[in-house]
Parts: sequence; C-alpha cells; structure tokens
Amino acid sequence: EAWLNRLLANRMPVEAGRTVLSPMLNDSGHIVGDFTLTRLDQERFFMVGSGVAERYHMRWFSRTLPADGVAVESRADALCGFSISGPRARDLLAALTDEDVSNDAFRFLRSREMTIGPATARVMRISFTGELGYEMYLPEEHQVAVFGAIRAAGEPLGLVLIGGRALGSLRIEKGYGSWGPEYGPEYTPFENGLDRFIRFEKDDFTGRDAARRMSNELPQ
Repeated sequence: EAWLNRLLANRMPVEAGRTVLSPMLNDSGHIVGDFTLTRLDQERFFMVGSGVAERYHMRWFSRTLPADGVAVESRADALCGFSISGPRARDLLAALTDEDVSNDAFRFLRSREMTIGPATARVMRISFTGELGYEMYLPEEHQVAVFGAIRAAGEPLGLVLIGGRALGSLRIEKGYGSWGPEYGPEYTPFENGLDRFIRFEKDDFTGRDAARRMSNELPQ
C-alpha cells in the first residue's frame, strides 16, 4: 500500500473489494498510466491497465519497486476478460451466478469473486461504455466455456456482441478517455479530466508538486 501510494495519485481503497480509478504521473506531472485498482486484502491489490502499455508500465514498476517487501506480477497471459454492459447487464450477471448482484448488494466500483459457469472470476462493477456494466477476469482456460454461458444466458435478454469501434464510440460519448488517444506522457491530467482523481492532500506521490503547480496556474 505504501508503494502504491507513492506511485499513484489517488488514495488507495480502504476496504477489501473497493475499487478506485487513479492516474500515474511522472516527475513533470504528465500522465504515464491510468489504472483501475482493487484492494483484495490487507496486503494484495489487483490492478488493471491498458494492455498496449503493459511492457511500458512493467518497466516503470520495476524502476520504482523498493528493495524488498513488494512484488508485482503480470497476469496478462493467465487471465482473460469479458465486459457486459447495458440496461439488462444486471439481469445477465444474475443469470450467470448465485450471488446477490442487486444494486444494494453490489454497488458501483465494487469487486467480488463469483462463480461464473465453471470458473471463479473476479467481477468488478464498472463499465467502459458508461452504462450499467461489469468486467470479469478469469483463468484463460475457462474462456470458451464462460463465453458460451454468457451467450446462452443472454439470448432471452437480447444480448448482442459489440466490437471495438462501437465501444470506442460509446466511451467517447460518455467522455471516458483511453490510453493513446487521450492519455499518455504528452498530456497532463488537467487536459483530459483525470485531475478529479488526484488527491493532493495525501502524502507525497510522484508528480504531486508539478501537478500542483499546474493546478495553481489554471484560470480560476
């Protein structure tokens, strides 16, 4: 947690199962990462970032790791992911699991382990489309079986598949940024709305002083 607090600009989630969105800044206050971070327990966190930037980020993590006490492991080759979203996403998830996924039981920016078909999946209530939605991460060997379960459960609900261009259109309409087009080292968090996730009041983190100077220079 101490290492992540120095690395990322947002506060760390306090409770297990809570998720936060956080930018990662360099010393000049520019964006070098944007992540979804979930606390699993007292000592473990699950971080999701842009796949195209994984090698870049892993090098960044390696340079900043303390001499001991912290380990970072890439799960990109071990896990696959599915995203379901739309007005009936909750109905679809409920058909895939025995867990209570009502709004009161499973709120926005929460994460839980659930049995989805043959797999134990890490499910987060979050959506890149801006609608009600969930992301689920599970061992890649269960990908085909879980995909079949999603299709079968979704058929009576009117489930359709969407492609990357449709997803891009939806996230732009919502105002969600993406690594490359809106997020990258050439941008500051004040140019794309990530400044709302910066917590200047917490202990020192990389880029805090530079970002604070930028903030003070903005028109009031």
